[in-house]
Amino acid sequence: MINRVLHPWLESEHNLKPPCPPISPATRLAETKNYELAGWVLEPPPADATPKITAEDAVREAWVKGAEGGSRTAEPVFALLPKGGTIERDTLVWLVRFPDVCVPLLGADEPPYCQVMDWNVLVDSQTGRFITAFGQGPPTQK
Repeated sequence: MINRVLHPWLESEHNLKPPCPPISPATRLAETKNYELAGWVLEPPPADATPKITAEDAVREAWVKGAEGGSRTAEPVFALLPKGGTIERDTLVWLVRFPDVCVPLLGADEPPYCQVMDWNVLVDSQTGRFITAFGQGPPTQK
């Protein structure tokens, strides 16, 4: 199990605090997705590409390393992160999407205390390594 390598203290998703939300069935990205606000572009993976780690392991890594709480589901999507910027080579990734997360606003003394948005975490699908986490609007205030 990949988590025993990455996090020996994790025996199962039941030991995560807070617990990881239910995982939707994994999908493959079908068309290029541009996350303009975060500066990331994801492309469909090559037809013959396969991840080395499972979607479930990627979700657990995303939850431990980069998730914001409050999501009711985790949606793993297999994709290609093209070379560019700080990414030195084309990288097959799991995009783990946590929809409708209330992301805290730093320094908010009065409502709204957070913005509801999709929270995304990229995990290398070959190594299980956390890459980055970012929010994507359009945010709504709560």
